[in-house]
Amino acid sequence: METNPYSTPKSVLVKDTDAISISTSFSSLNFWRKLYLIFLWTISIVMAVVFVATITKSDTADIPFTIGLAALVLGFAYWTHWAVVKRNVGHITILAIINLIPGGNIIGCLIMFSIRGVTVNELKRYNLKDT
Repeated sequence: METNPYSTPKSVLVKDTDAISISTSFSSLNFWRKLYLIFLWTISIVMAVVFVATITKSDTADIPFTIGLAALVLGFAYWTHWAVVKRNVGHITILAIINLIPGGNIIGCLIMFSIRGVTVNELKRYNLKDT
């Protein structure tokens, strides 16, 4: 070991291959992201069931609209789930903006930007493997 205080210190750089590898799956998410996705799916499924349950025989003209709305809610939940699990920062950003501008959901937007921040830090720190 070098004892000279004026010598250049030796630094060990971490290679990309030395980084901890994590698979991109639901089980590798932290507790809060899992909780958010479970809450999102629960609310989305309940909303879709309520939309379909409100269809009456007298309003047959509204059936395609109601089913389309239920499909849109479930599709948005699936897109959010996919973006969060796959750690796709671009999609998470788009979802945050969609929550805010057409949706008017400020809390959802803040949650998505929080998830985005955690994801960006995770991408810097770990070597993520797509499963």
